[in-house]
Amino acid sequence: MLDRVLAFSIRRRWVVLVAVLALIVVGAQAFLALPIDAVPDITNVQVAVLTITDRQDAYAQSAAEHLKNQGFRALVDLRNEKVGFKIREHTLQRVPYLLVAGDKEVAANLVSVRSRNGKDLGTMTLQTFTERLRIELDSRGRTCLED
Repeated sequence: MLDRVLAFSIRRRWVVLVAVLALIVVGAQAFLALPIDAVPDITNVQVAVLTITDRQDAYAQSAAEHLKNQGFRALVDLRNEKVGFKIREHTLQRVPYLLVAGDKEVAANLVSVRSRNGKDLGTMTLQTFTERLRIELDSRGRTCLED
């Protein structure tokens, strides 16, 4: 029993050591700039659609449905939480793109796009976002929406 515990402890330390060495050699920026589908085990979601209030629920659900029909992995966050909390939570979960829908976006049929790095990419139509995301996926991350 003690041998198993010792072996597990050494193996766990070895994995941490390799990860730290990889960060030192490759650099942290390389891990932060992974393409959207490079490591599917990190997140199963490519796009999260967030609402500010419950008035945008129907629009957010239709936007997520549109993204799912286009073949993207999307989820809708309809919880009654502050939008800053939702953004922070999904950023920590490393969701590549966050679409925020508020009253202004619903009225203009737009979405506000944020990347996982926290960069605000502005507002755009859902069709424009899906086209740009499709280009990024087809290029396997060589071009990003942020460029």
